[in-house]
Amino acid sequence: MKICIPIMATSLEESIIEARKTTEMKCDMLEWRMDCIEGKIRSDSFINAWNEIRKAAGNRPVIVTLRTKTQGGKKELSVSEYNAALRKIISEIKPAYIDIELAGSGSDANVRMLAVMAKKRGIGVIVSYHDLSFTEEARDIELLLCRMKYIGADIPKVAFTPNSEEDVEKLIRGASLAHEKIGDLIAISMGELGQKTRKEGDSIGSCINFVKPVGSGYDENSNTGQMEIE
Repeated sequence: MKICIPIMATSLEESIIEARKTTEMKCDMLEWRMDCIEGKIRSDSFINAWNEIRKAAGNRPVIVTLRTKTQGGKKELSVSEYNAALRKIISEIKPAYIDIELAGSGSDANVRMLAVMAKKRGIGVIVSYHDLSFTEEARDIELLLCRMKYIGADIPKVAFTPNSEEDVEKLIRGASLAHEKIGDLIAISMGELGQKTRKEGDSIGSCINFVKPVGSGYDENSNTGQMEIE
């Protein structure tokens, strides 16, 4: 399971600084959380910042994520705004992976369209879904992960909020069943209750562990359960 540090900076300049700091940290990947950037971003400034982040990352892959507010991110975006923003990102830069929200994109067809566009550019696809209040039944989690794979995910990602230990076990069962069918995935039970899905994620097929983010856009009071980087 690879260790990934999210960069949650509020400006392009801070994003570059935080990316450079990670050279001294034990991690395998970086995630650039673009939803944390405040204000409008000019294309040339965005591309320049990406080039510096890519340089700081060295051989480590970078995931680019634009997380909408309803999925636990910072940006209030309509479906059309979200899809337009992802098309622009995919056309202008070439990260190792792009995160495509199942909910944010509005439909399976839109996910497929963005996934095809990304793959034509040589960009890997993570299709993600976050539930901030609930955990589905194990069978539903299994079917959701398989559906994400079918519509274009190289790595399907789900994160659910547990309200009991039983909810954590539902996530584990559902992810394990899906892993047997589709291979690598990311399955997270959030918060303190779900800590073991991060610590022992490789046992259920999770291939990436997102640890505590860096940058001023991260809310220290949030309780999503990320582990501290060593």
